[in-house]
Amino acid sequence: MILTRRVLSALVLAGLLLAGLLLALCSGPALADTTFTVKNAKNGGPGSLRSAIQKTNAAPGEDTIRFNSPGMVDSISPRSLLPEITEITEAVTINDYTQRGERPAPSATDAVLKIRINGAKAGAGANGLEITAYNSTIRGLGINRFKANGILVEGDGNKIEGNYIGTDQPGTLDHANGKVGVRVVDRTDNTLGGPSPANPTSSPTTRRTASRSRGS
Repeated sequence: MILTRRVLSALVLAGLLLAGLLLALCSGPALADTTFTVKNAKNGGPGSLRSAIQKTNAAPGEDTIRFNSPGMVDSISPRSLLPEITEITEAVTINDYTQRGERPAPSATDAVLKIRINGAKAGAGANGLEITAYNSTIRGLGINRFKANGILVEGDGNKIEGNYIGTDQPGTLDHANGKVGVRVVDRTDNTLGGPSPANPTSSPTTRRTASRSRGS
């Protein structure tokens, strides 16, 4: 009887160890957060915005795209459509306020933005940024002169804040995109701008650059 109890105890312990091992193998490693840095205004290749978006889409975890371009003011001029931001399992943040010399708008003065995405050469039907991801944030960018929309949102729970869309860099002159500044298509819980001076997404006109949403 004593031997039987010992055998049963050993079998139970072995079973628990095996279950723990199987759980660890099935769950896999924790997803790591990754930061990708835009270092130049080139159309593609290492250090470009295009490359950073491609790497973000391929990487697991919540990712951030930051900017550290040597130019105090850089204009990124895509020669074709930029990749969609498609990582739907984890959030993506594109934060241009990481660029040297930039700052959100304080209470009494305008924001200072140093990076703009100029879509004049991106081709017919091009949107500035296309987001099919969920719970992502686009912050502190200038986006203008695309033939279609400045930003097209086709995911839920995204935030578009502190950008100059369809304007010049100071946010005063009309450099309109072809359709609207931000278009949200049949999605929910997306936020455009916000109550803080640091958050509004600026557009100087309503005909071409004002935010428009449908089903949001």
